[in-house]
Amino acid sequence: MYEPDQNCTNQNTCATNRDGKTYPEASIDLSITLAIQLTMVMMITIISYVGYLACTQWGYYGKCGVDNIPDISQVMGDPPVNKLYAIMLTIYSATKLAEARAYYNRLSTFVNPLLNNFLFWVAVVAMFSGPAIGYYDCFFDLYHH
Repeated sequence: MYEPDQNCTNQNTCATNRDGKTYPEASIDLSITLAIQLTMVMMITIISYVGYLACTQWGYYGKCGVDNIPDISQVMGDPPVNKLYAIMLTIYSATKLAEARAYYNRLSTFVNPLLNNFLFWVAVVAMFSGPAIGYYDCFFDLYHH
């Protein structure tokens, strides 16, 4: 445990606990928006790389080109990458939940509570339905593609 720092005067590098004592800040300064953007970049990078491997090395789709681009469920639906896809969707869902909670608190000061609750529950439904469609498409409806 950190000892209180008597010389800690900068609020950007110091944290104050409930007792009023200041401690060195031990958190990472990462916004929710940046976390979501990094998650989307991670997902796009992985899906693009796996699609490249599928077209060049795995031989699933024959000749890949502009007129023959594989679907995400075709690329990410086969083992072992389907587990990676499930993990990516779970991470994305968790970051979207954090964003929904942050905006709920931010909007609560000036938006009608009924509208704010409605927007929050729409975000929760979207958070579950988006990955659920991806799970269904990759795990249960793969042979349809």
